Amino acid sequence: MSAATRLSPLEAVRLLRHDVVAALAATADTDTDNEQAFLLWWMLAGRREYPATDVTLSEAQRRWLFEPLAGCPATGGLGMNRLLRALFANRPDLPRAFDLASPVGYWDALGWFYTAGLFELGLADCVDSLTLAALAGPAFTQAPAAQQPSWLMVLLWRRHAKLQAVFDLQLPTGRAGLLAWFTQRGAVQFGLQALVPPPAPPVVPVQTVASGAAPAAGHAQAVPALGVNLIGFAYGELGIGEDLRMAVQACQAAGVPFKVLNINPGQHLRQADRWLARHCTDDIAALPHATNIFCLTGFDTLRVYAEKGTALFDGRHNIGWWPWELPVWPQRWAAAFSVVDEVWAATRFTRAMFAQVTDKPVTLMPLPVCVGRLKPTSRRTLGLPAKRFLFLFVFDFNSYLARKNPQAVIAAFGRAFPASDSGVGLVLKTMNSRPDDPAWTAFQAACAADPRITLIDRTLDRPQVLGLVQACDAYISLHRAEGFGRTLAEAMLLGKPVVATNFSGNTDFLDRNSGYPVRWARVPVAAGDYPFVTSDDGAWWAEPDLADAARQMRAARGAAGSEWALQLPAQVAERFSPAVIGQRMRALLQARCDQALKR
Repeated sequence: MSAATRLSPLEAVRLLRHDVVAALAATADTDTDNEQAFLLWWMLAGRREYPATDVTLSEAQRRWLFEPLAGCPATGGLGMNRLLRALFANRPDLPRAFDLASPVGYWDALGWFYTAGLFELGLADCVDSLTLAALAGPAFTQAPAAQQPSWLMVLLWRRHAKLQAVFDLQLPTGRAGLLAWFTQRGAVQFGLQALVPPPAPPVVPVQTVASGAAPAAGHAQAVPALGVNLIGFAYGELGIGEDLRMAVQACQAAGVPFKVLNINPGQHLRQADRWLARHCTDDIAALPHATNIFCLTGFDTLRVYAEKGTALFDGRHNIGWWPWELPVWPQRWAAAFSVVDEVWAATRFTRAMFAQVTDKPVTLMPLPVCVGRLKPTSRRTLGLPAKRFLFLFVFDFNSYLARKNPQAVIAAFGRAFPASDSGVGLVLKTMNSRPDDPAWTAFQAACAADPRITLIDRTLDRPQVLGLVQACDAYISLHRAEGFGRTLAEAMLLGKPVVATNFSGNTDFLDRNSGYPVRWARVPVAAGDYPFVTSDDGAWWAEPDLADAARQMRAARGAAGSEWALQLPAQVAERFSPAVIGQRMRALLQARCDQALKR
């Protein structure tokens, strides 16, 4: 990928940190003011929060930071600038140390800033060219410039009594001595080389290169090879973490070399699935392959770009194997496509959506599905009734209730089976709930209203989750949208009838021949119901028909254990097994490698 076409790391951070942008907007009069305020935030705080982000400031940005402010004393092109003023506003120790109302205190502050402060803050590489020239300019005019100490030398001299004792700048010999000392030893001794212009290179005569001579060595673009770096939540116990773990199984089944870069999903999520530990690294330098596959959302891929820096992306072919649940992409995140070279879509639904919003190549690449890690678990161990016919719905409370729509499952269950029917039950398995969330309190109350409903609110290991699916009789999901629908496919792999909204990703594998699709009506996504979506996006999704869902639940109850249900595992495996998807990945990667080698 050409870095020139990619979103800059600083722009990526600005997109991600909408909290900072919103806070700054409250005091900014224009968009330009907001951008400049964000630049100051980046210099003073953002660089520490994103230490691996390799932001390169433009010369205009550097000049805006270091340009002497109007109305402030300035000499030789140096004076109070925006960055130093912001430092004084954010660090109480500086006004105590330097009295800016005093000429002596003012110049002492400038001396500290250029000879110590910039280096303490790691900002010495951000100084603009005009300021560097001013620092290198002669501080005296009594003799030719080449024989006079520069302003940088004088600012350093002002800060150190020992230098003042040795070099009397009122005398030509003192000025010459300071110049010689600084040039020979002082710049290195005080670590100021970044602010000292390098000596002019020697003039080399132009020579004619003989025909056939080898060109100079440069940075070559990596030649694509079959191996891939898989990037995602390797240890995270959430659906998208399972996407990464399944991608590994697909590579293993097809003989595609791989290495895994683990990304931290956040401290609020459990990260105890160590199944991939021996394949993982946290070190970008340890990634050996020329192709990256990001098994993350587009938004998290942008976060990785902001946090890890361009080193992960440069010289590699970057593929976003991105999930998304809505038929539209949020406009504010259009820039996410700039950090990848192509997109893999898990379903026809997401492929159609991606194709509408990017000119990057979009390829249908279904997610692998496997239940090989299943640990058989008894109903008694799980705290479930032994003799009831059990419908199951598994969801993450962090995945947004409006989309997962568990309330509809409860309502459809009540419609399908009157309270007098004690031979049926509903199991709702969730995790990452928040006791102080009113939505969670209301959901608990809805579950408690029907004694046939069992609520499991805890994180289970992956083998136990699959054991739970096996221990139940049927699966139901009345989602408003799904990017793929992994839990539905896993239930089918275990021979369970599935009742689900006939919309979005799951329609690739669930229809009237393979399950119990539920009718729906199109409704807009309400403000606040889904992240990143605004009214300008025109987002919509499905509202399942509860009466039809109740009918389908009754039909599914009658089909469980039938010969039809016993055929479900083979139907899913022949399309979504790691071996099948792995071969599909291998063929696509190999074709791209072959094309690159022909160029």
